Amino acid sequence: MRFNFLFMIIAALYLSACSNVNPDQSESHIVGQKIKNVSSLTSEQGAEQHVVVMYDATVQKIHQFDVITGQYLRSLVPSIPGGKHFELYSQTGNYVVDLTTTHISIFNQAGVITDQPIQFAGTPVSAAFHPRLGLLVVYDDLQSVGMIQLDSQGNVLKTWVGGSLIKNDASISSGDINDNGQLILALSSGEIAVVDLIQ
Repeated sequence: MRFNFLFMIIAALYLSACSNVNPDQSESHIVGQKIKNVSSLTSEQGAEQHVVVMYDATVQKIHQFDVITGQYLRSLVPSIPGGKHFELYSQTGNYVVDLTTTHISIFNQAGVITDQPIQFAGTPVSAAFHPRLGLLVVYDDLQSVGMIQLDSQGNVLKTWVGGSLIKNDASISSGDINDNGQLILALSSGEIAVVDLIQ
């Protein structure tokens, strides 16, 4: 039984690694990482995480498992069931970010949901997530960004949404969050922009 359970988790991780949200989006034109229906098994510093979160389309719930012990930890009910769901997870804060093509929900450490702290202009394709600093940037297919600052338990502190144009007619091409809480962006003009997310 335990072997079958672990095999299903490994199969789900393998299949999610092979799927893209939007195949026409180039891997080099994203902010952070492509979003997936299973949370990452590595932290932003590259350390291994033993807890995984995934969306189960059959029962329309988000499940959390410990992949080392094979233990089921909890299930969360998304406010928008069905359709595509993409999961981000903070192991240190034990909170879950659930993205759909039109919606974002954040389940804090206690499982309490915050719905739609930001509104997307387009469809989310990638996210830069830095749980240690409490920073999340979601990038959509219209090259706009939504920024969220979270506390250590996953409660929303601040939000901001910006369009694709940074200055004049230069738009966001790609980027990521560094360990100082800065969003480093490559612009379509070939310039680099540095945004202090904490400020």
